[in-house]
Amino acid sequence: METRLRSRRPRRLRREEIDPAEGVANLADLMLVFICGLMLSIIMYYHVSFGEPASGADSGLVESGYVYVDPETGKAYAVMPADNK
Repeated sequence: METRLRSRRPRRLRREEIDPAEGVANLADLMLVFICGLMLSIIMYYHVSFGEPASGADSGLVESGYVYVDPETGKAYAVMPADNK
């Protein structure tokens, strides 16, 4: 029977296999968060509304007058029709 002497050197730790695709899931999550934040900031910047404008017989609103916008100042002027009685 043969006996082996133990070495006084510490055992080397096993190296775990490195999976290069492991970080791809984190990158995908990061991209989704970035894209959602970008879309939200664009929507807030341009004041985008997703509903249809309220007009016509279904909304209960009645058309009365006109709105004119001055392109130089950006001010809006509402002109109401005169009541003919």
